[in-house]
Amino acid sequence: MKFYFYSLIFLLIDQISKYLITLKLKPNQLMEINNYLNIVYFKNTGFIFGFFSDIPYLYYLIINLFLFIIIIYLLLKIFYENKVFLFPVSLIIGGGISNLFDRIFKNGVIDFIDFYYKELHWPAFNFADVFITSGIIIFILINIVEKRNCLRA
Repeated sequence: MKFYFYSLIFLLIDQISKYLITLKLKPNQLMEINNYLNIVYFKNTGFIFGFFSDIPYLYYLIINLFLFIIIIYLLLKIFYENKVFLFPVSLIIGGGISNLFDRIFKNGVIDFIDFYYKELHWPAFNFADVFITSGIIIFILINIVEKRNCLRA
């Protein structure tokens, strides 16, 4: 039950943050925070970093749904085999569902965090991206620790 609760919390945090951005900014509008961070309203109609944003929407949606189903299946299989992955799998699934929701119902993912240094900008991203990335990193770290513990035993 915790798994579903955490996933829902991560999904809601991301969706609420995106909603607040759409209330405060117009598409492609920028709000400067400091010398390293802007808040922007950018709609990403592609995959990671906007790749493949020029393919027809129906193909884009079919590919997204197919990949999402495969990834969810694998993550749930891993989680049910080892409950230690509760938190990272919840992060990945909550963020993934939130971005998939945007792709289906908003015709693209709303990104709004813009980190930069001078003229070098990292591609804009959102909390779901942070959750997914953090979940993957935690997942890898848990695997490394578990492998070391197995080797010691």
